[in-house]
Amino acid sequence: MKNFLKKNWFLILLAMLATALGLFWAYSRLPKREVPTPVPQAIETPSSRFSEKPEGVTYTIVVPAPQLPDRMDVFTLERFSKDSLPLYLQALASEFGIPISSPSQAPRDDLLVWDGPTFSLALNLPSGSFDLYKGSQKVAPSFSLGSARQYAIDKAKELGLVRDVAVVDVGSFVVAGVHLEEAPPGNAEVFIVKVQASINGFPLVSVGQSQNHVEFRLTKGGEITKIGYNMPVPKASMGSFRLKSWDRVVAQLQGGEAQTISIKDAEGNTAAPLSAQPLTQATITKSYLAYFDSGESQTTLQPVFVFEGTGTTTTGEARIFALYVSALETGL
Repeated sequence: MKNFLKKNWFLILLAMLATALGLFWAYSRLPKREVPTPVPQAIETPSSRFSEKPEGVTYTIVVPAPQLPDRMDVFTLERFSKDSLPLYLQALASEFGIPISSPSQAPRDDLLVWDGPTFSLALNLPSGSFDLYKGSQKVAPSFSLGSARQYAIDKAKELGLVRDVAVVDVGSFVVAGVHLEEAPPGNAEVFIVKVQASINGFPLVSVGQSQNHVEFRLTKGGEITKIGYNMPVPKASMGSFRLKSWDRVVAQLQGGEAQTISIKDAEGNTAAPLSAQPLTQATITKSYLAYFDSGESQTTLQPVFVFEGTGTTTTGEARIFALYVSALETGL
């Protein structure tokens, strides 16, 4: 064997070299994997910058103006009376299959009772507290309007009487439905609008309009609950008004004419109003058209422009805020 290697070493070396060259040639013939050329990512930049306010606050808006209709409906809210229930109580009654066309005979003038096949709803006027009965058994203690609806739904779910309600994950501010600017062009009659407000204690986060129907979304404990299922609103309860121009809305925001919806600190806790702790810098991150109801003396859902954003106080504390400016060109 040793003699063979000594005599043929040159041939063996040539064979190894030929093998290596063959492998290199075969590798070079393999298809090459193309590496994609990196594409620069678009960086969002402010579309416009507001001039500085007298007190030194600078607003930077990073969203375009919403796609706006020329006019917008104002809905009249129903308040307590012996003849009708507010829309949200109509929806509550419908959750439990209680007809609300007219109340049953009540033992007292200040008490209204609606009877259903399983549940009865007793409403005390004018306090607004009510009791929910199953037959003659009271399902729960008396509730004020601010807490009753969520408890009633939770109790009904516990008893297996109603389906699960819709729950939407939310962050520091309510985000539900579809922004007006994301709606199909020319389809301004169908949209979802949002605002963190309340109707008689119920935090209102969304009102959807479809022709003469309204849908409410309420929030409690970080959950958004759909209340009202395209409940009809009589045409007599609506009025159409021209909207302000976007430039005028921006000027009012810049001029300090916006009203506060919510002011929170970096941890999401309610913070002092801007009048007590003004901002030195504020960035508007979102704007949209919405309906707002103060839940106080007014009896309408009024269109407003809502501005959400972040800022820093004069003492260097971070703030998360939501402000609104009236959207109507003329008053109600």
